[in-house]
Amino acid sequence: MQLASIPYRNLCTQYYELDKPIVSSDALAHYLEYAKEAQGPILEPMCGTGRFLLPMLEKGYRVTGFDYSPHMLDVCRKKSKELGLNAELVEATFETFIPRCKYNLIFIPSGSFCLLTDQKQISQALKFISSWLAPNGKFIFEIETLKSIVSFIKRSCSQEMRIAKFRSSSTAYMFNINVLCINVKEPCISIFGLL
Repeated sequence: MQLASIPYRNLCTQYYELDKPIVSSDALAHYLEYAKEAQGPILEPMCGTGRFLLPMLEKGYRVTGFDYSPHMLDVCRKKSKELGLNAELVEATFETFIPRCKYNLIFIPSGSFCLLTDQKQISQALKFISSWLAPNGKFIFEIETLKSIVSFIKRSCSQEMRIAKFRSSSTAYMFNINVLCINVKEPCISIFGLL
């Protein structure tokens, strides 16, 4: 991560928690399927406040998370403690995180991968991921494609009622997102539409 990068600070973290307090059941169910398949250690880079990590821990999966924002991690630790869980959380970036093992599943949900905007950051992250996936491990991440954003804007502009519904929906931020699953041994892509 570049030195100029700024992690989510306290106010951003508070807003994030108000805007996205829990994960949708559809999205969680999707990731839980991959967690069940993994049958081993799981890593969530950019884990934020633990919307996915904590429910997975509650289900008994072995999940480690890291994030660049100490404020996001503080919220995650507090929630973990309230739930009686012992979350393994590390303040780190892809460049500074030191894995203890290879992971059967590495996942980055909710478009967080799109927060990496510099080509060098993206390349570094993908190299890290490919280095720390176990044989036959999977990397799953969500991205908002330009096509999905343009499509959404066109639909929204032609249907003002849809815009109002979109703004009031608690899961609206998950529109037209593609989930990419990469299997290290045999690359594959799967698409998962959340809305």
